[in-house]
Amino acid sequence: MHRLTLAILTLWLLTAPTQASTCRALSSQGLKRVQVETLHRAFEEGRENDMSYSLAAIVWKESSGGVLLENPKDPSSGAFMVLTENALHYAGWEDTEANRQVMYNILQYDFETSAQYAMLNLKFWMRAYKVSWRKAYQYYNGGRSYSAASIRYSKDIVGKIRVIKKCGW
Repeated sequence: MHRLTLAILTLWLLTAPTQASTCRALSSQGLKRVQVETLHRAFEEGRENDMSYSLAAIVWKESSGGVLLENPKDPSSGAFMVLTENALHYAGWEDTEANRQVMYNILQYDFETSAQYAMLNLKFWMRAYKVSWRKAYQYYNGGRSYSAASIRYSKDIVGKIRVIKKCGW
């Protein structure tokens, strides 16, 4: 009887939808289950650094929840669209064409590493310039630029955080 109960419980756990994949607030925004799961994964990656909502919103904005992992218009890659040159710096690698290509691929295919570099970038802006989260998002997008696009980016991240908070993660 104990084995049957354990088997049924295991089967239920494997087939039951997770809270992460069923967030109505995100589904109502048009995100598919896999996108919601990617946002939740980013949320979990940011937990220990108190950046859960920031990372989830950035992955939503930058890659549509992990769907678009390349940006042919600039040298960024991965779910968080971290700039390759920043990632090389964080890794302590020499800036060569070969290292750029390797790092580009790491950012694209290694979610955890990409998340770590995104957090390092946010921390850099917060510490170096003693800015608010809104400014950190703006700088994450456009460097020290005060462009209208980077300001819109920051506002969009804040709006996405409001939606993500409705998930109850």
